[in-house]
Amino acid sequence: MTDQLDLFTFYGDTGGFVQRPASIDRAMREIASGKLSERQSQVLDLLDDAGASGLTWNDCGVLLGLHHGQISGALSNLHGCGMVFALKQVRNRSHPYVHIKYQSEWNAEARYDEPVRTRNSKERNLQAQLLEAVREAISDEWSQTKTDIVTAVVSMMDDYERFSKQSETESRL
Repeated sequence: MTDQLDLFTFYGDTGGFVQRPASIDRAMREIASGKLSERQSQVLDLLDDAGASGLTWNDCGVLLGLHHGQISGALSNLHGCGMVFALKQVRNRSHPYVHIKYQSEWNAEARYDEPVRTRNSKERNLQAQLLEAVREAISDEWSQTKTDIVTAVVSMMDDYERFSKQSETESRL
């Protein structure tokens, strides 16, 4: 068995939840209790034992006695952190996941090294990059007019981000 893994929460510290109360509640409980980290260790050990052929989410779920949400959250986080990869082949209507130590046994065309990025996550990532670039430009002393305009836009984006996080937190309660 591997050492206890640090908590991998690739998906914005969500533990892999989807925007549904039951999923959010489960993920938050499991993050707080350390269960998510423990589960990720179990899944990683299971994939290590499975070798280069890997296992589907369903195989992992059956072997560990866990449901789809628990397994897919762990696999998504491990995939996002580069601890596992998915094969492009389909087995029982699912893509198998494989421990990263077996990566060299599969050519790049046969595997997905990174998880799927949704349009929203791509958009958030680009917005974060834009915001950081603008902050750097402000600190490099643009003209006052440009600085005022850009500062206003950054302020609006910051306000929106705070409002979104606050609304998300309130919706969990």
